[in-house]
Amino acid sequence: MLMKHRQQIMADRAADTRLTVMAQIGNAPNSDLPFRILKIDLDGMDQAKFRVPRNTASSKAADDKWRPELHLTGVIAYGICELYFAADCDMRKDSNTQQTILARTLDYVENVLAGRGMTVPRHIVFRAARRQVKTVMLLFDLPKSVLHLSCA
Repeated sequence: MLMKHRQQIMADRAADTRLTVMAQIGNAPNSDLPFRILKIDLDGMDQAKFRVPRNTASSKAADDKWRPELHLTGVIAYGICELYFAADCDMRKDSNTQQTILARTLDYVENVLAGRGMTVPRHIVFRAARRQVKTVMLLFDLPKSVLHLSCA
């Protein structure tokens, strides 16, 4: 049972690596691949590790001070960009936040690719790690109206 589980994990990692490489090559400037994908990974960092200031050992003056926790979310659109979103500790970390970050990322990706003379690929792989559970969403053949997202 454990061996089968490990084989499934390794197969998942191999597929993820292939998708990452395909996205990096396909979204590079002057790419001529006939089939392109957009692969986006989104993950939030542990809030306890992002207290400001972080290193209190270097200064005793910060020991008794309140150190706000920041919520940092990193997004990688392979072959295009890395984005980081910082929010205060009171902001909810739910699906609405993930959707907002994804929409802003797609908007940014569209602008970067337009600068390269490319369009957003119609095939998107979105992976988000949430509470130690990976969510994988595959979006295929999306109409242009769905891909044309804009955030105020």
